[in-house]
Amino acid sequence: MVFRVLLLKTVLREADFHPIGQRYMLNLGFQFIGPFKLTNGETKTCGYRFLEHMTDAEIEAYGSDLEEAFENAAKALEDTMVDIKTISPLINENIKVDGDNKEELLYNWLESLIIKQDTETMLYSKFDCKVSKSRSGRFKLDARVSGEKFDPKKHEQKTAIKAPTYHEMVIRENVLAKNNPRRHVTLRFLLDL
Repeated sequence: MVFRVLLLKTVLREADFHPIGQRYMLNLGFQFIGPFKLTNGETKTCGYRFLEHMTDAEIEAYGSDLEEAFENAAKALEDTMVDIKTISPLINENIKVDGDNKEELLYNWLESLIIKQDTETMLYSKFDCKVSKSRSGRFKLDARVSGEKFDPKKHEQKTAIKAPTYHEMVIRENVLAKNNPRRHVTLRFLLDL
């Protein structure tokens, strides 16, 4: 069996190989995008991945539309701070942000989640985003979020986030096929750690 391994600038520790269908992948602690065929035949798609960056967290989030991409960006942000799988959706809240353009909307969305964590110690694991554009041309995001307060016994802290940044922020909306009106949205952004 032949394994292809990419050389990374960082030292790999405790890396192991995991079977996925007939192929194997190196587990580096990253979230991979799919779809991937699992051993039971199920297809798994992750909505974000962490990219290599020297000092900050660089994230790429995906969705079939802008709303799903914003939901996955929020999950990636939370997963940067703690393991998102440990966050129970016990408290429901509404968060509203707006922006002059999609980049400002993304920045304000991520910043609002960081502020909630800093001021109220809230962590979230479920997101339902609705994005709209007003007559004046401003973008609005109304989100229903679910989570719980940070508990150091339950949530092992990974890293603190200072703020999102506009540096290298990209929002791409691509049509999947000429006869298919569905879009695929990719968000790329940095979090200042």
